[in-house]
Amino acid sequence: MSSGTGSGGGPRDGGSEPQPERDGELERDEDNHEAGVGDKKKELDPNGLWFEDNGVIRNMTKCFKQHFHHPWRNYSQVDDDTKNLWFSIFKGSYKWREELQSQVRSTYDRKMAKRLKDNHHSIVKKKGGVCPTWLSLSIHEQMMKNAQDKEFKARSQKASKNRRGGDLTSSIPPSHVQGSISSAERAKRLVSVTCLNTFNTKT
Repeated sequence: MSSGTGSGGGPRDGGSEPQPERDGELERDEDNHEAGVGDKKKELDPNGLWFEDNGVIRNMTKCFKQHFHHPWRNYSQVDDDTKNLWFSIFKGSYKWREELQSQVRSTYDRKMAKRLKDNHHSIVKKKGGVCPTWLSLSIHEQMMKNAQDKEFKARSQKASKNRRGGDLTSSIPPSHVQGSISSAERAKRLVSVTCLNTFNTKT
């Protein structure tokens, strides 16, 4: 008859033995309870549980964090297949009446666009260059590079516009001595000086 101990004399049923895998199971159980998985899907309704609920927003965020395979800056950059995949994951946690289908999808898309924009801003502006644990290092690196390139381009265009008196289409070469005078005004002054010199030469 078994004594209930292993070869090393320790309890086999757990007892005070640590079981780290149980922590992961507890976390999954908590997530499933929040999303409505494991018992029944939670029902969305504009007059009840809706997209303003923090729990719904958190689960939307989890949807794209599970499948984020490109350095997207915003929702419009995401391909349709990925958008539909995220929505499919979302549908696994919630249900709604058939007549609400269009309203649910349009509201979902609007909220997801905001979440993705906020997520990008948080990663490139607020994390101090640290890659989130759910994001791959290669995608994070590309996101940071894209953000820096975009900012550099914006700064360059602004500086160029300032040098040309606020007009990027001006053909007048920029000048460090131009100061606050516009390109058009500077051109007028050059014409006046040229005419005056010509007149003085003839007389």
